[in-house]
Amino acid sequence: MDDDFSVGGANSNGGLGDGYLKFHNIGRLFKLPDDSLNLRIGQFEIDLPFSPARSWNLTGWDIYDEANFGALNGANPQNVNNSFAFSSPGQGVEISGGHMYKGYHYSLAVLNQNTSGTTAPGDNVSPTVGIFSDSNFKDLYGRFQYRFNLEKDAASRNEIQAAGPTGPRDHTYLQLGTFYFYGRSVQRTNGESGVLVAREPFYRTGGDFSFNYHQFNLFGLYMYGHDKNLLPNAAGTGFVSGVPAHFNGGFLEADYLALPWLMAIMRYDRVQSTADFINGQSGNSTNFFSPAGSTRDRITPGVQFLIHANIKASFEYQIRLDWNGFTELRVVKIVYKEKS
Repeated sequence: MDDDFSVGGANSNGGLGDGYLKFHNIGRLFKLPDDSLNLRIGQFEIDLPFSPARSWNLTGWDIYDEANFGALNGANPQNVNNSFAFSSPGQGVEISGGHMYKGYHYSLAVLNQNTSGTTAPGDNVSPTVGIFSDSNFKDLYGRFQYRFNLEKDAASRNEIQAAGPTGPRDHTYLQLGTFYFYGRSVQRTNGESGVLVAREPFYRTGGDFSFNYHQFNLFGLYMYGHDKNLLPNAAGTGFVSGVPAHFNGGFLEADYLALPWLMAIMRYDRVQSTADFINGQSGNSTNFFSPAGSTRDRITPGVQFLIHANIKASFEYQIRLDWNGFTELRVVKIVYKEKS
């Protein structure tokens, strides 16, 4: 992005979030059922079970920000430098289909890969864009979910919202889903006869659920991440396989709309990572057996008030447990949106 789009006088404060073209219901061209095929091209948030970019929470879910950065030291060296995280936007092509309020929903995406975190060289502007492809391999992402609409009224099941005594409300439903991401990170090192290139396959996989009953919503996600670990051999002529870098964890959140203008939130995040342990990131527990890992836990109660139609106040109280005991963080935010 050119500096004309800088935020607060600093270009690093701004950037392109979403910029894409989406073609809805193109399946009708092939005589497919309604809403069974859509096409999206550009830069967008990948089709995650729960969107961190559009979440009402003040802070993101920890597992979405987890990346694998190893270190060549200790008993279990990791030649892994993979900056990919689910909270990052993707550039590519996506096909999707299904309904969000009942039945199936799927998405398949082919994305540019950038696991190094480097930027593209700019020809006529500076600073340069922040996302580009650093490999000739394209990442693959797939997701499938099925929502069981539990409304007793058959007519309400086919509507966007169900009818209640006080007006429209969200459906009562149970949603189950799964996802899978596959890519290859690139590691370069100086060898005996020149630069050695290691292409390390990695994947992220997991499952999710969401249960909604009137004003109460309980949802969660579990993810497992695995990176192949290729270590330079002693002769400097190639690589040997080492102990993979991996992490797992997720979150569980409960939201309750106590009043039309008041929502209470309770959230639990947990991440266990071998790379965190090697890099010395503290946690509340550590596995000293092979492979070693460090665990981070966070409990986050919160409350949000709708003060006016375009004014909302939010409060979060984060509780983390590390080697030194509990650490606390208070987050307060007031959002004002100009009426259109």
